[in-house]
Amino acid sequence: MAGRPDAAQAAATERVVRRVVPIVVLSNAAGIAVVFLASTLATPTGQATPQRVGVLAAVTGVYVLLTVPYGSVHATRLVRQGLAPLYEGRAPRPDELPGMLSLSARQMARVGLYWLGAALVIGVTTAVVGSSPSVTARTTLAILLGGLTTATLGWMLSERITRPLVIAALSWGVEPGRRAAVVGVRARLAGAWVVGSGLPLLAIALALLGGTELDRTRLVALGIVLAVYGLVVGGSMLLLTAASVAVPLEQLRQALRRVRDGDLQARVEVSDAAELGDVQVGFNLMVDGLRERERLRDVFGRHVGIDVARHALEQTDLGGEARTVSVLFVDVIGSTSLAESRPAREVVAMLNAMFDAVVRVTADEGGMVNKFEGDAALCIFGAPIAADDHATRALRCARRLHGALLEVRRTHPVLDAAVGVSCGRVVAGNVGAQERYEYTVIGDAVNEAARLTTEAKAEECRVLASGGAVAAASPEERAHWVSRGARVLRGRTQPTELFAPLRD
Repeated sequence: MAGRPDAAQAAATERVVRRVVPIVVLSNAAGIAVVFLASTLATPTGQATPQRVGVLAAVTGVYVLLTVPYGSVHATRLVRQGLAPLYEGRAPRPDELPGMLSLSARQMARVGLYWLGAALVIGVTTAVVGSSPSVTARTTLAILLGGLTTATLGWMLSERITRPLVIAALSWGVEPGRRAAVVGVRARLAGAWVVGSGLPLLAIALALLGGTELDRTRLVALGIVLAVYGLVVGGSMLLLTAASVAVPLEQLRQALRRVRDGDLQARVEVSDAAELGDVQVGFNLMVDGLRERERLRDVFGRHVGIDVARHALEQTDLGGEARTVSVLFVDVIGSTSLAESRPAREVVAMLNAMFDAVVRVTADEGGMVNKFEGDAALCIFGAPIAADDHATRALRCARRLHGALLEVRRTHPVLDAAVGVSCGRVVAGNVGAQERYEYTVIGDAVNEAARLTTEAKAEECRVLASGGAVAAASPEERAHWVSRGARVLRGRTQPTELFAPLRD
């Protein structure tokens, strides 16, 4: 994914780059302080002659003059090259990812190499000017400790200031952790321990090297300095490391609370390129999956009804059970001529208006629209959720639906529909194959409701119910229905008593 250069992003990146040199200087100053204290307090007085000190000072000065300017310029160039995608406003290429996300560690590794060179040069110089082997070893180890201090401190400070750039890089969709050589939580904790505890302990070991060469006063002073160093520097490093772990975890905890409360729009900012970044990305993917699942469930519920959707999630076996339910059937009158005389878009709009009324009224009465069959709808009361008053609900729904369909006809005068209500034993359950099935009802009550709808098309009120449905309803609901006599419905041999709603 390419993009236009973003002036604001480039300016923000440049501001971070300009802070690289101060970090390099600060971390090197800390390393030099460690070297000075360790080498001064741990070197016997007789060994520090003016001649030896002068030679060491000259060699050290020349080395610093050669490496510091070059190192600072090289560090800035390295950072600018590594952050080129942010300057150019484009997604990092795969070959740019390792260098971009491990920039701080690589930069401090180069600083460590300069200190390693200093340890070799000054260690050899110390030996050449005639210092004892123990003093040479102490000096060399002191420089190595200073280099370790510089590299670790510089790396942790650099990680801190470049975090916004890491976030910007990861915002392009870069996958953290597995696609880049980055420093993880374990390495950060180990680095904090090295600076806060490891270095002081090694310095004490350095001071004791050679045993009796140090006087008691110098040894006590060295111990106090190292203790203060461990408390101040070590504590600061541990706080920085803890913050780099605790802040993302706190953000993740708050986001989890939002998801628990039902907010599936919650996201966390991917702010880490290592393990924590994997957790952050995993959380966002999890929420995306939950949101997609909720969307599918919503769409599924709209297709088959909420009750059927819930039943489908709980019961996935094929088969059914015998139940007594009430069935309501709605069918458009003259649908064939309507489709032939009207544009398809207009016909669909009229059917949607009718079905909207069917769904709304049926849901209000606790029923379920089981399926739409072209220009007809099959509604069920008493399944999959059992209801003792299913007949009362179905008959009340039919009466209300008659009024709702009259409202629809005000907008679509050519649309007319009939309603039939029946009650009886059916088989309710999942029908189909394991790969695809649907919840439905099968039985004589369904067929009777369809036949009643056909008869209702000739009635002025457009609504008919079977005598069985009216008999199963409550007395209050039966009072709203009047007998239309008995008829033999199509496909039957025995007459069925028909009822129509009273005019209000």
